[in-house]
Amino acid sequence: MLELALGVIDVKYGDAHGTGRQETTGEVAEILEARYNVFTIFFEERQDKISEWLAEAMADELTAVLNGRPPAHDPLFPAMQKIEAEFRQFLDNDEISAIMPITQQIVAAQMGVNHRKKAGYNKNREARPALIDTGLFQASFRAFTQGKFLDNV
Repeated sequence: MLELALGVIDVKYGDAHGTGRQETTGEVAEILEARYNVFTIFFEERQDKISEWLAEAMADELTAVLNGRPPAHDPLFPAMQKIEAEFRQFLDNDEISAIMPITQQIVAAQMGVNHRKKAGYNKNREARPALIDTGLFQASFRAFTQGKFLDNV
């Protein structure tokens, strides 16, 4: 069975919070999914588009193979790129803030806390989208498939 997986490339954060501990994007993704269902909410909000992109990629691959081209190594790659771009846009547009309850992450975003800056907080800084503090979580997001498409062939 072929499964769609939403996750991140596991990369270490710097010590942006001054705790002496360096979390990874994988650890952060697990926390965000456990607490706020970030990936689940994104999928539920975009499942129709995602289904269309996957079906379109498979149809394009089938057409290409029927026209004599050898099968692609990853026929769903175009759909995965669209899903990744859509997730990043979902975070950029701060759509998650309208869906999830008010949390520390949303309050920090509204206050303009940004660990990409030397001073993480500045009272004159504008609000930023929630869950995009350093940008590493967003940038490391990946959509991929697991399993085999035609197991029994």
